[in-house]
Amino acid sequence: MKNKKGFTLIELLAVIVILAIIALIATPIVIGVINNAREKSVVNSAYGVVDAAKLYYTESLLESTQVASGSVTSLNVSGTKPSAGTWAIASDGQVTISGVSLDGYTCSTVANSSEVQCAKAGA
Repeated sequence: MKNKKGFTLIELLAVIVILAIIALIATPIVIGVINNAREKSVVNSAYGVVDAAKLYYTESLLESTQVASGSVTSLNVSGTKPSAGTWAIASDGQVTISGVSLDGYTCSTVANSSEVQCAKAGA
């Protein structure tokens, strides 16, 4: 009598079913982590826009041109370039941005705060 070595079809199907269940559970978690990382990246880019506006304002003061607001597309921003939006600096030095479009998100600063909030465009 010969001993056959290997896996039966039932054993292979059981392993495939277990792997499929693990994949079904893990996929939404991984997608959520990716979306969260993408949104945090956009928020960081929006803070870069705020910093660029501060720098632009400071340079305008040094050059005696005193520009206190404008389009964010005219700012020199590293990383993701905004495609739309405006910035303004109040007399107390607070920078506000509104309608800043970055990678499918729209970002604005919260009133009376330096906090930036971004939302998926169209959501």
